Amino acid sequence: MGNPFRSNPERGVYRTRDGGKSWRRVLFSSDSTGAVDVELQPGHPDVVYAAMWHAERKPWTIISGAREGGIYKSIDGGDTWTRLDGGLPNGLVGKANIAVSPAKPDRVYVLMEAKPGGGLYRSDDAGRTFIAIDTTTRGLITRPFYYTNITTDPNNADVVYVGTESFYRSVDGGRTWTTMPTPHGDNHDLWINPRNSSVMIQSNDGGANVSLDGGMSWSTQYNQPTAEIYQVYVDNQFPYRVYGAQQDNSTLIVPSLPPTAQPPDDPIQSWRTGPGCETGPIMPHLTNPDTVYGACKGLFSRMSLRTGQEKQYWIGAQSLYGNPGKDLIYRFQRVSPMEVSPHDSRTLYFGSQYVHRTRDGGVTWERLSPDLTWNPPERQQRVSGEPITIDVTGEEVYSTLYAIRESPLRRGVIWTGSNDGPFYVTRNDGKTWTNVTPSSQPKGCRVQNIDPSPHRAASAYYAVLCYLLGDFRPFIWRTDNYGASWTLLTTGKNGIPADFPTRVVREDPEREGLLYAGTEFGAFVSFDNGGSWGTLQLNLPVTPGAQAAERSRYGAARASAQAARCLETSICIGLRRRGIESRLERRPAVSAARRNDRLLAGAEHNGVGHSRCTRSKWRDCQKFLERGAAIRTGTVAARLTSSFHGIGGNSEAVAECGTESGRLGLWLSGAVGFEPET
Repeated sequence: MGNPFRSNPERGVYRTRDGGKSWRRVLFSSDSTGAVDVELQPGHPDVVYAAMWHAERKPWTIISGAREGGIYKSIDGGDTWTRLDGGLPNGLVGKANIAVSPAKPDRVYVLMEAKPGGGLYRSDDAGRTFIAIDTTTRGLITRPFYYTNITTDPNNADVVYVGTESFYRSVDGGRTWTTMPTPHGDNHDLWINPRNSSVMIQSNDGGANVSLDGGMSWSTQYNQPTAEIYQVYVDNQFPYRVYGAQQDNSTLIVPSLPPTAQPPDDPIQSWRTGPGCETGPIMPHLTNPDTVYGACKGLFSRMSLRTGQEKQYWIGAQSLYGNPGKDLIYRFQRVSPMEVSPHDSRTLYFGSQYVHRTRDGGVTWERLSPDLTWNPPERQQRVSGEPITIDVTGEEVYSTLYAIRESPLRRGVIWTGSNDGPFYVTRNDGKTWTNVTPSSQPKGCRVQNIDPSPHRAASAYYAVLCYLLGDFRPFIWRTDNYGASWTLLTTGKNGIPADFPTRVVREDPEREGLLYAGTEFGAFVSFDNGGSWGTLQLNLPVTPGAQAAERSRYGAARASAQAARCLETSICIGLRRRGIESRLERRPAVSAARRNDRLLAGAEHNGVGHSRCTRSKWRDCQKFLERGAAIRTGTVAARLTSSFHGIGGNSEAVAECGTESGRLGLWLSGAVGFEPET
């Protein structure tokens, strides 16, 4: 297929005759039509079948099908090809998959998206003629852009399997079908042991699973790190919790360390689901760990972890499925952006084409902005999916906000970015908004993530993803004057390669100018505010880095500026195909000359200095915590022993602080659970 997001001359079928050292293209249709499947006839490797597919994925639609494409056959190892037309659809043809039976090599199955005539076709004469076997069973052709897979039993030509949203089996050559269970939906591929058809390996959106009884039962998927995490956030408990939304699964809340004195038999026993669904976002209340905010495909909700109850507070009630953009009142995307205000734990922002704000935890909402998107009208006229199959997941809602962040230093400074390009900022709490898009930023790209500087109120960083338009260049921008001017931090020659699309950038909360970046192909770090970059990949797998959260994203720094200086730096990286992969702790050694300048402060649960923290005593407890965290290092050494029983749990702190920024470490729960809900 080559580049799936735009036409390109690399599309076609390629052949190697030296074990992959060199390749030659042997079948080409056009720069918008590529090869999606190649099958060899068992026992006759010179007989080759290929499915050609006209396809492009756009941010606003899915294109699948044209009058070119279809099924091709070669009988000379790919030197020459013939398009197979006998009985196959000859109008609009889309995605297709081929299965050639090892048990009867002249039998060929084709599962094809087409208009008219999409469905299952079979040939018993090696492709000379086909008959329509099933064009009515709806499940066989479901979202063909995403699915379309057919496999034949190597020992019985009449046994056929089709994987789509469900998993189907036929024992009469495709005339009738039975739905079979799999551990997870969204089924994509199947391997059958050629010597024993009862042994299978099947893959789906949950991972891979093995059957030893012909698909009647399957092995577990809980032995595979296959989670795809859309976002990652952390709270200020100890151990702190990591929050993420898993593609095609639930949201997850995972402790950074075992939360009990006796570790569980398996870490999964400490996991729990949160509000929302696979899309997220999911993020914690700043100070009350019982309250977690979530979202599901553009719909906001709030959960009490103590009771397990979740309440939906929708903004509008219009479905984003089945409606073109021009008819949507609010263009909520499948992964709508959400932000908890760093200044008020009950204030949240939620994004459609507008910024929506709640001041009461989601119960009521106000519209805070005008339309902050580009919104070209020609991209809003039709429902996604053309020219054969409508395909709407919510991801194709275009001209909608994709990132919202409020400055942690200055209340009311809010930055936004949309999935069609524009950057906006307000400096007066939404009264007026300014378009601050860099003039050299290509139009139509997605603002994937924003990071307001934790050190400079006028500074912010934007990570822009253009690869959905077929442009793989990295774009990380920095402004130091509220968007009046911008500096591109990814030149293609300063460390991040020119073809590594960028997804996220974060500035270190302790060390000014220390940046972390996640790209499509790995993680990078800059020690000079983006002037140059080095790899941070270490032992991480080469997968897209979708999100990064420092430990102090939600931490004791929210209660005490001094505590922030003693905050452990932990980086949680959400990987698109491997889940929450890494907790990286940056604790450089303190020089020998500085060792005597450390402060050791420990709050121990030993019954000494108990102080019951009730609502009336909240302010006193908060002041005590701030005083304890604010003790300056130097020649002073102190040991504090205390324990708090807070509303919502205990708060135990152990801190080890050095005196220089970047040489500090802390294990601190902070003021967890002390702030009463109002």
